[in-house]
Amino acid sequence: MVKAAGAGDRAAVESALRAGARVDDSGAGRRTALDVAIWSDHLSVVELLLAEGADPNQPIGEVGETIPLRFAATYGRIDLMKVLLAAGAQPNHHQGRTTSLMRAAALGHADIVDLLLEHGADVDLTVPPFGSPLTSAAHNGRTEIVRKLLDRGARVTPAALDAVEKGWESALRAQGDPEQEEHYPPGRLKEYPVIRQLISSRLDDPRVSY
Repeated sequence: MVKAAGAGDRAAVESALRAGARVDDSGAGRRTALDVAIWSDHLSVVELLLAEGADPNQPIGEVGETIPLRFAATYGRIDLMKVLLAAGAQPNHHQGRTTSLMRAAALGHADIVDLLLEHGADVDLTVPPFGSPLTSAAHNGRTEIVRKLLDRGARVTPAALDAVEKGWESALRAQGDPEQEEHYPPGRLKEYPVIRQLISSRLDDPRVSY
């Protein structure tokens, strides 16, 4: 069944389930059908498995390094996010060192940030060492997300201002290095002063320029 799920063969998955296969049993590589269907981008198979009771919060990946919701947030898969949340995925559950909301905030997926907040994601949930959704957005120069989180009542701390500083420094160092500029493109440099001003004003901090 796991192999069929990875190939997107919904009919074969249905047949295996009717024959008594257990939905969350793992295959030879210790990965479940839901795991490989998610990684292979077979949404209809994911929907089937979730309808049959697959655990939407299970660890997935070669070494169980993430969970379905965090995976979808990372890759901007809002269609998958909706299916997972409808099946009971917990927006504050996390595997590793970042939450789904932190990943969406860091990567600038505004629609996914909205969706997670609408489904009860904790705007201030902090996971060391990467902090909170606000610090994730600030570090990565995501002005729209910073504004969105502040409007949703995100708690502003000095750590958020520190995240802006570190992100700005990283962005400056990245310039001229094509590999690093992929993460900190030149056009995003102008976002850091704006974010710093937004956060400083909430902290009543007079330091508003670089």
